Amino acid sequence: MFTVPLKLLLKQRDGFMASYAENPEESRALTAGGECAQRITDMPRVEDLIGRIVKEAEDILSTLPSEVTT
Repeated sequence: MFTVPLKLLLKQRDGFMASYAENPEESRALTAGGECAQRITDMPRVEDLIGRIVKEAEDILSTLPSEVTT
């Protein structure tokens, strides 16, 4: 299983906190291009992705009438 190193997560958290700090001296945010790229664990073909989305929508729509009460 893919995991993000704790050290990186803590640096990101500190950077986000510094970005929103009211003290400009604390604005030392860690920012990297593609900062979420390391968390991508699934890279399906477009055809497979669209098929998955359509299947999920069909499943939701098929149960929708029972979820809605009048």
